[in-house]
Amino acid sequence: MAPENKLAVILLDGSDIPVEGIVPEEFFAYAYAPGAREIKDTTDIGVKKLLEGFDFVLLYRDHIDEEDVEMCLDSGAYVSIAPAPGRLEAVYKKLASIEGVKVYRKEEIPEDLHFKSGKFVLDLHAEAKQGFCIRGLQSREKQVPFREYCKTKMFLEGVQGYNPELADQRVIFFARGLAFKRGHMQSGIRMVDVYQISAKVLNIQPLPNDGVWENVAGFLQKRKRWTDFEILDITIVI
Repeated sequence: MAPENKLAVILLDGSDIPVEGIVPEEFFAYAYAPGAREIKDTTDIGVKKLLEGFDFVLLYRDHIDEEDVEMCLDSGAYVSIAPAPGRLEAVYKKLASIEGVKVYRKEEIPEDLHFKSGKFVLDLHAEAKQGFCIRGLQSREKQVPFREYCKTKMFLEGVQGYNPELADQRVIFFARGLAFKRGHMQSGIRMVDVYQISAKVLNIQPLPNDGVWENVAGFLQKRKRWTDFEILDITIVI
């Protein structure tokens, strides 16, 4: 356990250990972060409103013959698709004809997405444009993860992963504690930059990553090292 005067808030995917007397369930641990209620309410309501206003692209019904696809990964802001043998170009053309979708062959995925070398990236990458959301296939064997379509219920609690160039999809980064400058504000940073902040305040040497330290260095006080005996009170909302 950390010293009593050291506090950090971590997003937990469920836990059997009480936090402040509360056992976190699923993705709701962040609700108990110090002073984060207003931010939680704002982001949750905002996500709900955005979802209600989306135009949905129904891959399984309107655009793709499931016989042409071996696997479809994810849904929402983007999907990664493995066409059946010999069907890549046919599936590509169908996706390219959809109004709310930008489709890439794997080798065409832009470098600035830091994505195409990932081991889970399949032959085709379909990206939802602003204002659109992609529903995946309705096949339990081919759609991962599988989410059953329902006209009266949202199939996602939130949608992340849009192209970072879409300013309307950006959210709040908030942090507090002795490691951070008080009252400091600056323009947007990238998600890949956030990892370095966490590593710095926890005295962890960051692994190789796509972040740029200069993008986030201005958040922190000019200290060489934060020791275990100094008060650390961090709230980060992304």
